[in-house]
Amino acid sequence: MIPAKVTIWRANLEQDLDTLREVIEPKLRAALQGLNVEGITFRKKQAKSIHQKLQTGKISSADGIRDLLGFTVVVLYRHEIPAAIELLKSSELNVDDPGPIEVSPSDFRYHEPKIFVRPPSGYLERHPLLVQECEVQFTTVLQHALDVATHDFDYKGRNYSWSNFRLVAQLRGILEMIDRTIDDIDSVALPDDRTVATPQPMIEAGSVLEVLENHFESRLPEDRRRLADTIHGWLRAGGLSSDDLNDALTTNPDLVGANSLDPTSAVLGVILRRAPHMVQSYSGRFFISDELRTLCTEADGVPPERLVEGI
Repeated sequence: MIPAKVTIWRANLEQDLDTLREVIEPKLRAALQGLNVEGITFRKKQAKSIHQKLQTGKISSADGIRDLLGFTVVVLYRHEIPAAIELLKSSELNVDDPGPIEVSPSDFRYHEPKIFVRPPSGYLERHPLLVQECEVQFTTVLQHALDVATHDFDYKGRNYSWSNFRLVAQLRGILEMIDRTIDDIDSVALPDDRTVATPQPMIEAGSVLEVLENHFESRLPEDRRRLADTIHGWLRAGGLSSDDLNDALTTNPDLVGANSLDPTSAVLGVILRRAPHMVQSYSGRFFISDELRTLCTEADGVPPERLVEGI
């Protein structure tokens, strides 16, 4: 169950998202004509994804969600990605380039280069939009194929399997080496072979997901990896374990069984009842729906400055 105000907020953006796409996409294609662009795809972030992103505590305001509209530019060669970014910077589009992402030698998660793009200033002056920027990611044909094939159980975290995450990371690393070899064989450096172990936070988050699956079954959101990470963060802030969570869910059926609450909101209410001091220990923001406030009086104990703003 997605809170009504999130659904309404997202629905109010639909027309402007379509308009923004109609303005940006032709300019992307025109600016990148000189490169080996194999395709440009787009996606609009839906209400369920927006809702879950707000619940992570990492967004201080709904206006801070910069990827409500996103494009992916698929190029043939890796060395064309910096060239593509520079071409867009020199176009009539307004470009915000956050620069290269710092990545450790052993990290092969989803880290494609990206920029944020806005229509020309003159256009926005004549046609003000509720959504004025979009995200543009860049990837190669090889990496894009892997992204599409593994999207559900890697990037969107349908499950919390260490072996699945590890396998995708290994594949991504192999493809990155192939991409770099195609570009410049001299730049390839083989990583060291190291003995690895599952990080303790991942073990704990996996246990949390097992508890959630027992209580909510098919009601859980698609992105279960983000769900487990979010709730694990709340539990750690409250000094609770997955066993404590299981007990709390069992003893609070009014929240767990409420049709008006999504599972994440129900769990937040349960934790606020069991460990209200969690609010002071948790470093992120809280997204509290009107439905949760109605059923859980403890939600009113979260200070206004700790809440997600703008929605």
